[in-house]
Amino acid sequence: EDFLAKGALMLDRLARAIERHCPGPWSETAVPKLSLVALDELVEPMEVTYEPMICFVADGAKRTVVGERSWITPPGEMAFFTLDLPVTAAFEKVPYRAAVMRLDPQALAALQLELAEDGPAAPPATAAAVTAPMAPELVDAVTRWVHLLGTPEDIGPLGPRIEAEILYRLLRSPLGPVLRHWS
Repeated sequence: EDFLAKGALMLDRLARAIERHCPGPWSETAVPKLSLVALDELVEPMEVTYEPMICFVADGAKRTVVGERSWITPPGEMAFFTLDLPVTAAFEKVPYRAAVMRLDPQALAALQLELAEDGPAAPPATAAAVTAPMAPELVDAVTRWVHLLGTPEDIGPLGPRIEAEILYRLLRSPLGPVLRHWS
């Protein structure tokens, strides 16, 4: 029960940080590869093309539709989109708060070389999108990444280091095998 309460507090901290630094519904940021989403009212489903990215959902819920496949990503989960993909995004629950990381395959490959590990064998890449729960350590790292927006002088020195930590934690997450296969 303490773990659940701690997780809810961590997600709330991330949601508040996103809200504080996101001036519109979708915002590119001064932190390279980080975008923020903050919706307070339901909007019509949107046709968009997702590039390879991971969406960390802190609050609310979003339904993603790709062809015949549809799924909901609730708070505390992340969605990994492995390729440029036309989707329909429908927000199921607001307020919706998410941090989005555009993926850099070179950075991911370099980190894997540094770790000198193969990890578990990756499943064949049949899914263009995969979801998984976020560990508390990952939520903490993403929150610190978003908080850099409050101290712009820290973005240059700390941004790439926190991004590398996030990638490391992603490689250790249930998404690890798919990420290893993707990069």
